[in-house]
Amino acid sequence: MGIHGTVSYIVVLRTREVGIRMALGAQKRDVLELILRESTRPVLTGLLVGMVLAVGASYLLRGVLYGLNTVDGISFVGVSLLFLAIALLAAYAPARRALSVDPNVALRYE
Repeated sequence: MGIHGTVSYIVVLRTREVGIRMALGAQKRDVLELILRESTRPVLTGLLVGMVLAVGASYLLRGVLYGLNTVDGISFVGVSLLFLAIALLAAYAPARRALSVDPNVALRYE
């Protein structure tokens, strides 16, 4: 919900920019890629920092985890990919809404 709300707000703020890009001839696919790329950049940064912290925490807790591998790469990668897919799905709806902006309306915005 947080990613969806944040991306929706950013798309509303960038309505004029999206309209100008489309008026200058940008393809809808390019605008969609731009919005999705910019909305997933903080998610990827968070995943990287989270993985580093999770590995550090697992080494601190290795004495408590009897008989278990402290760094389970499959779990770390699997959960990260799942979270990335959820983030892309949450960002997709606002990005699609940005494509429906009429360039004339966006240029007259405010």
